[in-house]
Amino acid sequence: KKWILKTLDLLDELWKRKNIKIESIILVGEEAITDKSYTNKVFKKISNSKYLSQKIEYRGFLWKQEFLTLLEDQVNVFIWHFQRSRDGDQDGIPNMITENMLIGNMVFSTLAGGIADILENDQTGYILRGNLKEDADVFEKIFIQKSQNDMNKINENARRYIEENCDIQKQVLSMKDIILKW
Repeated sequence: KKWILKTLDLLDELWKRKNIKIESIILVGEEAITDKSYTNKVFKKISNSKYLSQKIEYRGFLWKQEFLTLLEDQVNVFIWHFQRSRDGDQDGIPNMITENMLIGNMVFSTLAGGIADILENDQTGYILRGNLKEDADVFEKIFIQKSQNDMNKINENARRYIEENCDIQKQVLSMKDIILKW
């Protein structure tokens, strides 16, 4: 369901525009273990791009604690390309998005599942449309036009939103209230 290839296309497009400097790219994903043909496509795309081949460090599958440590220590921007499967299956709100919002990373994601419930442009993160040119425009707008103070405010809004709305205890109490009223 995750579009690593779309993310690579987006990063390559940003490099071609030369307006945003990206120091490094860390690519993680379990596809390396479960789908070798997909992994081969990913590595072919990386090796065919002068930019991506110099910038990407591919980590493959990471255990939860390894991933959280990576997010806290080395990541500033989190991109989640997402798509609905042919049979209509989709995830809800991925934990990785809420974890990145809590840590203070700027989150970008395509719409699927419950992502629209937590990401609001210029407030808690940014929604990507899955269109290469439009998505690259979004990145340029943010990283060229917005001040660091503006971006910090968005990250703080995101953290606060998750703390106030996605706490498991609050969700259980809310469900309990709904059931009791029913």
